[in-house]
Amino acid sequence: MSEFTAGALFLNRDREVVEANLNAGGLEYILRGLNDNWSVFFLEDEFLYQPETVEQLRHVSQVTPILYFQNGGDHGWAYDFYDQGEVVASVAVSYETEFYMTQWWAEQRYPNIDVIGELLVSRDPEGQATWNAIRDEVLASDEYKQTQLNQFAKANVDAFLRFGLSDEQITALRNLLTVSYQETNPLEQVDEFKKWLGIEEMQWMSYRYAD
Repeated sequence: MSEFTAGALFLNRDREVVEANLNAGGLEYILRGLNDNWSVFFLEDEFLYQPETVEQLRHVSQVTPILYFQNGGDHGWAYDFYDQGEVVASVAVSYETEFYMTQWWAEQRYPNIDVIGELLVSRDPEGQATWNAIRDEVLASDEYKQTQLNQFAKANVDAFLRFGLSDEQITALRNLLTVSYQETNPLEQVDEFKKWLGIEEMQWMSYRYAD
């Protein structure tokens, strides 16, 4: 089973005001200390589907910056940085863009066949070759390249200065949150992100796990 982690991180120094704002917000939450520097709270609506969940994060961020971090294991990872009631930075990395774009292009080209069964997992070398050729077209396309760039377009690393990060940490995050790094070290990127923030403990943690 793939890891799922989702929680809202903030500095320990602000725990009292965060807890007061969470209580005033009215939504169920679970609050935990993460380590010597960070605390985290978990909300039942882990994917932020409901407007009231997002409003809660905006509300708490009026008193202290909040980093909502998600890690979907082998599916991808993301963060939304809330400050002064607004999302001021965000990243959403998908490890599945190549596959889904290839599937979509194949379905448009061959609408009358099961492209997964007859191309991707086919024992027919010709079917596999067709899938691979479409995948190569996808990887060379401007559409794919732009989709990859969009993942980091709003990373806004300078926002992390609000957490008191050092120049070394900020520089490391700038180098890390790029398409080139993601394509070279896809599964290491999120671990490096956690390391430079000092939130390595954020794994297999969410409302459902903490409850």
